[in-house]
Formats: sequence, structure tokens, C-alpha cells
Amino acid sequence: METRLPGADVNPYLALSALVAAGLHGVDAGLTLEPPFEGNAYASEKPRVPANIYDARAAFAESAVAAEAFGAEVVEHYLNRARVEVEAFEAAVTDWERQRGFERL
Repeated sequence: METRLPGADVNPYLALSALVAAGLHGVDAGLTLEPPFEGNAYASEKPRVPANIYDARAAFAESAVAAEAFGAEVVEHYLNRARVEVEAFEAAVTDWERQRGFERL
């Protein structure tokens, strides 16, 4: 198994738990693996992980596997945490926004 998705700020226990839960879900549901992919997956039409926190939060909120694996309270906790992060991010004015604003004035 190989994964390169988490950043340095990931909770390693939660990430490993998610990997195990996903594997167990596959076994329990009788899912079959795709054949190994050769080549550059980034240049392929393969599915991708969400590119931003908005899409990631939505996917996590809709995940029956996450709800079953972690329980509703844990899922709600992390959905709330994502909401708090988004609100804090959207409330901040970045240097780029300031500079861009001055360029346009």
C-alpha cells in the first residue's frame, strides 16, 4: 500500500485509521481492485482527491464509509473543524489580495 496524500499537519492516527477503514470496507463489500496503473496518473483520467477544502468537506460529509467507520460524532467534529477553518480563511485578507487591490485602483 502506498499513499502520498496527507500533508505534514495530518493526524497520523486518523489517517491510518481511514486507510484501514477503507481497506476493510473494500473487503466487506467484496470490491475488486483495478489492475495496476502504469504511467503518469496525473496525466490520466483517473479520479483525483479533492483539490480544495470545500470539495474535501463535501465529500467527507457525504461519505457513508466515514460515518460507519468513525461514527456520526467524529464526522460532525471534523466537519465543524473544516467549517471553522474555512470561516477563518475567508475572514483574512492576504498580501496578494492587498497588492491586487492596489493594482486595480
